[in-house]
Amino acid sequence: EELVARERRRLALEKAREVREKLKSKVGTLSPSAELIREDRDAGH
Repeated sequence: EELVARERRRLALEKAREVREKLKSKVGTLSPSAELIREDRDAGH
């Protein structure tokens, strides 16, 4: 069960990273604090 939770978290982080890369290519770099907040929220799903 812990393995499943860890895998879900890893997948969520990968997806968040992909989304962030797409946003960066469109908008340019966002502030680090905004990135961290979004990453924390995505990991919490």
